[in-house]
Amino acid sequence: MVSTVSALATYLPDLPSLEQIRTPIKRKFGEVSESVSRTAKSVSHKVSQSASQLKEKINALNKLKSNQAYLVGSSREELSPLLPPESMLSSEKGERKIRFRDFLSPSTYLNKIFAQVLYQTDESLSIFLKKSAQPSNLEEFKKAGAKIEQHFLRSPYDDKASKYRIPLETWVMKHPTQKPNTETNVYFHGRASSPAIFSERALQDFQAGKNVVLASYRGYSSNPGIPSMKGLTLDVKTTLDYLIDKEIFFSRRINIVAHSLGCAAALAGLESRSKEKNPKYHEELDGMAKLEKDDHQRLLKLQKSPQAMSKILSSINETYGHVELLAPFSRASDLVKDKIKFLPLSRRILEAFATKESWDNAQRLINLSRVIEDLHITHGSSDLVIDQKHSKYLHEMAQLCAIPSKLKILEKENHGSII
Repeated sequence: MVSTVSALATYLPDLPSLEQIRTPIKRKFGEVSESVSRTAKSVSHKVSQSASQLKEKINALNKLKSNQAYLVGSSREELSPLLPPESMLSSEKGERKIRFRDFLSPSTYLNKIFAQVLYQTDESLSIFLKKSAQPSNLEEFKKAGAKIEQHFLRSPYDDKASKYRIPLETWVMKHPTQKPNTETNVYFHGRASSPAIFSERALQDFQAGKNVVLASYRGYSSNPGIPSMKGLTLDVKTTLDYLIDKEIFFSRRINIVAHSLGCAAALAGLESRSKEKNPKYHEELDGMAKLEKDDHQRLLKLQKSPQAMSKILSSINETYGHVELLAPFSRASDLVKDKIKFLPLSRRILEAFATKESWDNAQRLINLSRVIEDLHITHGSSDLVIDQKHSKYLHEMAQLCAIPSKLKILEKENHGSII
């Protein structure tokens, strides 16, 4: 037996020892363990990073949803979680084509006709929908020492309680020498226009020592949404709320400069804010004049009641600065009368709809008569879009309201050149 084993041993190769087998296994096991450890650490880091990013996004979203946050950031994308569904941003009200079946639905048809009169719903104006709100002379503002900020304000989709928000591109040029009496001009453009139309005027005002703000609306300047009276009013109020409540400037004195349809939007937004800040003032004013349908009779009734007027004045909590209106209309129904001088029935229908739409600048001047400092109205004698008689009527109303008012009719100037 021993001899057999010895014989076999001579033919078999030398077998490795146990230690020789154990060493490479240990080395391989160590490499695998180290690789697993590195992978685990990497996964843990990525999970932690993802969790941190998710937490930041949740915090940012919660901040956006807060009713106290007006500034949404440096881009429209930051507001994307709060945008309405696409179907709400491109509804039938925003379509430019009027189809035959719309004739069977008068309210829909009139809505589109009136929108074409007042807002930007014709193809020739489509350039203004995508034109940036950025001033065309930004480099000149920089040379003048302006601190330039591009803000995207969040405006409620349909009312303050709405969960959806519309981003509004807004350009703020802060004057380098901020003083307690430094004024701020906020510009609101007209229908066939964009904020950039005020570029030269804003630069002149900035060089005169004022802060300047170029505001925009939904549906314009690549902002999502569809323009409407309610929407534009919310957009103007959002801009004013942000500038005043957030104390963006050292001084809270805000002046308004508006052109054409922007005059109606600016006065409506200003009235909306005033009703929120001066509720008793507006309640008393409405109570005294609500029974009178004629503007003159309303004002005469107020002037003959000094005691009531004293009570009204004591209820004012917030006042506003200078208001400048460039080529305004008195009210939408008067504008329709000018545009449709034939077919009396159609004229009456559209006039009734315009009254319902209630772009009534004359009434709003009465409502704001004690909360604005003064009023300047400018109109071109060659204006073929809005007749100068509208500005003359508003000036007359302002004087009856005891608003310090100036009217300037520029010879040979048209609707756009007065800017």
